[in-house]
Amino acid sequence: MENHEKGKVLILEGILLPNGAESNEIMAITPKELFGKEEFGYEFEDNSLSSEELKDIFFFEKVKEGDYVVHANYGIAIFRGLKELNYLGKPKEFAVLEFANEDILYLPPEQFNLLSKYIGSEKVELSSLKKENWKSIKKKVQESILKFSRDLLRIKATRQSFSKEPMRVDFEEYEMFEDSFPYEETPDQIKVMEEIKNDLTSHKVMDRVVCGDVGFGKTEIAMRTSYLYVLNGKQVMVLVPTTILAEQHFRNFSKRFENFGVKVDVISRLKTDSEVKKTLEEVEKGNIDILIGTHSLISENGALKRFKNLGLIIIDEEHKFGVTHKENILKGYENIDVLMLSATPIPRTLGMSLANLRDISLITTPPKSRKPIKTFIVEWNNEIIREAIKHEIERGGKVLIINDKVETIDKLKEKILELSKEIIDEKDVCLLHGQLNRSTIENVFLDFLNDKYKVMVSTIISESGLDMPNVNTVIINNAHMFGLADLHQIRGRVGRGSIEGYAYLIYPSKYILTELQMKRLNAIEEHSDLGAGFRIALKDLEMRGAGNLLGKEQHGNIKS
Repeated sequence: MENHEKGKVLILEGILLPNGAESNEIMAITPKELFGKEEFGYEFEDNSLSSEELKDIFFFEKVKEGDYVVHANYGIAIFRGLKELNYLGKPKEFAVLEFANEDILYLPPEQFNLLSKYIGSEKVELSSLKKENWKSIKKKVQESILKFSRDLLRIKATRQSFSKEPMRVDFEEYEMFEDSFPYEETPDQIKVMEEIKNDLTSHKVMDRVVCGDVGFGKTEIAMRTSYLYVLNGKQVMVLVPTTILAEQHFRNFSKRFENFGVKVDVISRLKTDSEVKKTLEEVEKGNIDILIGTHSLISENGALKRFKNLGLIIIDEEHKFGVTHKENILKGYENIDVLMLSATPIPRTLGMSLANLRDISLITTPPKSRKPIKTFIVEWNNEIIREAIKHEIERGGKVLIINDKVETIDKLKEKILELSKEIIDEKDVCLLHGQLNRSTIENVFLDFLNDKYKVMVSTIISESGLDMPNVNTVIINNAHMFGLADLHQIRGRVGRGSIEGYAYLIYPSKYILTELQMKRLNAIEEHSDLGAGFRIALKDLEMRGAGNLLGKEQHGNIKS
């Protein structure tokens, strides 16, 4: 054996071993490991798969050399291409898989069904051939998904079979509420409200996703739907992903309903414990018609269990909530109507809509005077960034700069001040991120909205559904690190009036983007027209897959 090079495969015929074995230098694999059999029991025929047929199989799965793949028995590996080996005296091509510690497995075509393409986080840890951890991971995941799938199937089946009393929608007060809308409704807004009214007047439980681009009027849809429930004597819970958005919705809902006798309240981390306690007591008594809040509403001791007569749950920015979050809401509340709002629904939600597990409504008509946002993909360039800031400041607007990490946000602020020192100074720039205390976050954001600052340097906390008037330029640093939905949402924060908005997707100088990163950025750049949210979601569905519709994954990720 000493004459053979490392990494080579040697086929020995006529030697029978009960099992494979390994040492520091050699790994022996028997037919039992390869085929699950003690002996071959057959000869390979001349009609075995050719090289081109092997390649066709792989290209059908869109797997190419260098891609991550998952072996059902051994875990995550890198596909290193096809290699021809002398097997039982005949040339035969094997798939070459590299595992942790550069261990190589040669896989025959008969076992290609054990492979699937890896779809998941870009930070991948290869599995080890020497450890049994993959089996334990698989077992835990399978048990967890099986339990979750059973629960989900039960919930879906119960919701679809449940028959409820139809609701009224022909209220004079509602018509007055519609007439009080200060803008002209778009045709799609009118159509979506008709679809929702049809849900309400039917016997079925509503499960509807409203997909509309940022600033296209989804909040008004939520308000009108909420009012119909209030007029029918029911309460509404509005679930949002961030504290700032909860506070903003509270102000907007309160202002919209101030002349209609609707009691609106909010629970967020900006409220004291005593204030939250008092609000929950009012919810139990039925004195609060619409309650707005974040994840805390659905916590163990949250408001969800305290409603006197809950009729509707609205989930805004639904792509920000995990699968388990959303499905746990429905456990025990199978007869409650659900309305989800999103500019770019996560692939799993979109997949469920396309599979008729949820109804979907589209708002693709932009408000009058709204202009598309000009989008550019550029390497970090001081001159381009300086000019972008200068152009916006000179036309009386404000600039939003998004960074991907809290740890580097101070450094980014210093960099922006240095390259823009002739345009802005320290007092013009504010910082916003999730590690600030609750009152600081609220105050900084409100000060920015009230024109105390010209530039905000922020993490993605400022992205979720927020209205930022007069902010018409956004610069996204390290844009390649963000997902499609996040990029689309961030871009949608700017140019919401009649002024043209600009979005700069920045990646580091001399950085070579991966194919997936380039696809993601190109998708945002290509779909910069108004109403592109649904097409971006479809692109996301195409790039990531819909995920397991009966499992926990939002897009079929395999994470070890």
